[in-house]
Amino acid sequence: MGLEKLEYLLTVEETGSISKAAEILYMSQPSLSKSIASVESSIGCKIFQRTSTGLKPTVEGKRYLLYARQAIELQREMLADLKRCCGDGLPRKRFMLGLTPMRSTATLSKTLFNFSNSGIQVELRSTIASDDELIKKLLSGEVDVAVVTLTPDARLDPALTRHHLCSERLLLAVSAQNPVLRKARFDLKDDFPYLSPQDLRSQHFILSTEGTRLYEMANSFFQAEGLYPQRTMIYEDNIDIARALVAKGLGICFINERLAKADPREDTCYCRTEGTLPIRHVYALWRKSDAQRPDMSILFKLFCEEWREVQWHMDESYS
Repeated sequence: MGLEKLEYLLTVEETGSISKAAEILYMSQPSLSKSIASVESSIGCKIFQRTSTGLKPTVEGKRYLLYARQAIELQREMLADLKRCCGDGLPRKRFMLGLTPMRSTATLSKTLFNFSNSGIQVELRSTIASDDELIKKLLSGEVDVAVVTLTPDARLDPALTRHHLCSERLLLAVSAQNPVLRKARFDLKDDFPYLSPQDLRSQHFILSTEGTRLYEMANSFFQAEGLYPQRTMIYEDNIDIARALVAKGLGICFINERLAKADPREDTCYCRTEGTLPIRHVYALWRKSDAQRPDMSILFKLFCEEWREVQWHMDESYS
């Protein structure tokens, strides 16, 4: 789900009416109703309820819409910042960077800033989708470079090439107020405290959309460790929403080590756990036919510089 669906929800909230919102959004009422229903199905609760004065958010809906508004505002701030970096008014070719929901633009801040100041006349944008969807977008030309998670032996379409950026652990994002942190054990050799899988038995979890690799990984982890969470909440395509839910004490979510280090938060503690959580291998993918593009070569160089530094720090954590 893209951020446009969050815009739909906020428009419905503002107007209190499907018909009025559909008119503003230039879409049909059935299409808008179907979009709202798909989001409600994903998160497992109703966002709106009918009242005598029109549609009003439910208790759960108010909470979800709060985070939706924050996610949209973050996107606008990012685009405004990128526009300021490329603000001389000259025409630019679009360069689309594809990221997965687990990989916030905060993890690529240095690369994005240096690319915007490289002198290349390019309008830099980003889009969020699953690993498989990003690969399809690469092949169709909708995305220029994608940062995805693959197994080292994964087979790619011959039209694509890849470069290994780093290998990283998956961590647990836990509210700083969660009592389970009393069981956490600290090790001077690691940046993150340790929680045993057995400590997680009574915890609620916040998971990515069903069908994603992260969702499947989480379920495999639960089954292998004999964990049966009391409740799970699904978030759609935005790790920042998941982290906001964690900070409110609504559950634990999985987060990649790079984001935990790049964007630490006082209201959240990041923990490691042993067992069957795999090491994730991160790759940059692009089309072989684009290999000689000047903007591609500059971005590739910046990727390598930033991720090589991160890999060095992570190697220290594993030793």
